[in-house]
Amino acid sequence: IMSSAILPMTVETAYRNEQDPSTREPTGEENSEIGLVDASCMAWLWLAVLGFVIIYSALFAKILRIKKLLDAARTFRRTTITVKNVLSVMVALLLLEGIILLSWQLVDPLRWKREVTLSADDGFPLQSAGSCSSDKSVAFGVSLGALNIGILVYALYLSFITRKVPTELSEGMWITAAVIATFQILLLSGPILIIAKDEPDAKFFVHSMVVFLLGITTTSLVIGPKFYRFHFDKSGPRPSTRTLIASSLRSSEGRHSSGTRERNSAIHISGISNDDSDLFL
Repeated sequence: IMSSAILPMTVETAYRNEQDPSTREPTGEENSEIGLVDASCMAWLWLAVLGFVIIYSALFAKILRIKKLLDAARTFRRTTITVKNVLSVMVALLLLEGIILLSWQLVDPLRWKREVTLSADDGFPLQSAGSCSSDKSVAFGVSLGALNIGILVYALYLSFITRKVPTELSEGMWITAAVIATFQILLLSGPILIIAKDEPDAKFFVHSMVVFLLGITTTSLVIGPKFYRFHFDKSGPRPSTRTLIASSLRSSEGRHSSGTRERNSAIHISGISNDDSDLFL
């Protein structure tokens, strides 16, 4: 979904109104392609943002599930984590992103604008540049950026507190690597976009590469190790989910007193299926 946002970026046209062939002055007739281009201005944003939040909300929900299990085990409470609990996190984040995007779409959507950047002495336009913009794009962009950065930061925090959980259960190490790579891409692309703001071709290239790299980096770092482990790892039989959780509980409590360690060593984990769809302690 995220990478498909590159396709609407390729849609562009001339001015919003047809130009007089001799004077290049705008006429009262609207460009027939302007409706499609205006729609593409918001379409790429919808695809990029929703693709991003689907990827990270799924990872976020998985780490949150492991955290709930560990918290319940430390207090000796029985808890059940179902698919519904995981989906609720994803739906909540999608709704938040969707509300901001829909508000942007209704209040002040991005619209195609082409401006003359170079004119002859007699005022005849020689060069122009087109882009998607709106008066409130900064406010809505900051809102989306703050929400997504908050998701990334909290995902880092959850990865840190569940760092002792085996990778088979939480992929905390790879999620951390994906989040750090995302921050690096965004930090590097910001100054480049500012420098290339008056160069449409360079700006399009940077936008396309940012969207592509965000999608491929996260997918490779999270899915790649899974693919390798299940298809090429010949290290022997993998421990069951029950064993992995029990080991992580004892490891995470290793810094407490010996009495606490003895008590936690007797934690009983039951009802954990190998498919890891529903977990409870």
